[in-house]
Amino acid sequence: MFKNILVPTDGSALSHSAAESAVALANTTGARITAFHVVPNSEFDVGPACLNAERVSKIAEAILDDVRRLASSAGVPCSSLYVTAHSPAHAIVEAAGTYDCDGIVMGSHGRSGLSRLLLGSETQKVLVSAKVPVMVIRMASADRLTDRHASDSARDLDLLEGANHGHSTPLHA
Repeated sequence: MFKNILVPTDGSALSHSAAESAVALANTTGARITAFHVVPNSEFDVGPACLNAERVSKIAEAILDDVRRLASSAGVPCSSLYVTAHSPAHAIVEAAGTYDCDGIVMGSHGRSGLSRLLLGSETQKVLVSAKVPVMVIRMASADRLTDRHASDSARDLDLLEGANHGHSTPLHA
């Protein structure tokens, strides 16, 4: 079913849970994982650019290490990369196409109402513009995020298709 699953991560517990689900799915389907991190351009805006680029690279690699470790422990092939971009959602959708990913697994905080309107939803933006299926791991409770069993994570999967359509390499979008 899947050959290459894009796993966007921001280093949060929710992203970790999504990565666990992605690895379980990849293990079941024989797919590989492409771990992906988006560094907002604003993180480069303070201090000398070369020092910030080095610091950002170290942070991005540490965030990607979590997904690489999960994949490695399950015997799932994994590549990883990070980009700098103004729009994480756009970068995620673009990466799915660029790296021939046929699915995306990512987390969602499940915000609604005013908080969703004010804070926006990168996951919603990906769902609307992705050309490949997107699996959303929702934050239902803090208890679920601390439970690290793949069977529990698998129950949280919602398979959704894009609404309108059927070691690391730093890149700059």
